[in-house]
Amino acid sequence: MCPYTNKKLTLGDGTSIDHKVPKSRGGSLEISNLHWVCTEVNFMKRDMLHEEFLAAVKLIYENHLQS
Repeated sequence: MCPYTNKKLTLGDGTSIDHKVPKSRGGSLEISNLHWVCTEVNFMKRDMLHEEFLAAVKLIYENHLQS
């Protein structure tokens, strides 16, 4: 399951490995820093930390509700 969308993941079908702490921000290649996610989520997350990405998604969602 994608930790962001709760979609069922099938390896090789729209999935990619995400660094919870991006390499560009000091993250490692250790298994504990990696997880499978939907490819489109990984593209949007870019070099954000997990918490930063969740905050950005929440802000977008809240702004969408207000419009």
